[in-house]
Amino acid sequence: MHRALEYMRRPDQEALRVTDIANAAKVTERSLHRAFKQQLGIGTARYLKVRKLNMIRRKLCAVDPPLNTLTKLLMQHGVGEFGRFASEYRAIFGEKPSDTLRRSTKPAGLRKSAGA
Repeated sequence: MHRALEYMRRPDQEALRVTDIANAAKVTERSLHRAFKQQLGIGTARYLKVRKLNMIRRKLCAVDPPLNTLTKLLMQHGVGEFGRFASEYRAIFGEKPSDTLRRSTKPAGLRKSAGA
């Protein structure tokens, strides 16, 4: 598990596959899945999906709107099914990706505070 997580934390590891992680950890995909379920409570593929959603959310919150569109950002992260991605994103974060982007692009004085 330690080797797998260490491999995934490397900065060059944005587009990961379960096979690559298992190889890096020197275990079978099945053993890796079992370890993820025991240690984190979710399987490897689900962990990768949630990881990707969080990475994209961080980018959406820090994006420079004139230079990036939502579609461009999603394509950079290998998202091909925008509708499916949007529904998964909303299920986890409670808002559409476009809402996150819109909120992040408002001038600082117009942003709602976390407590508002």
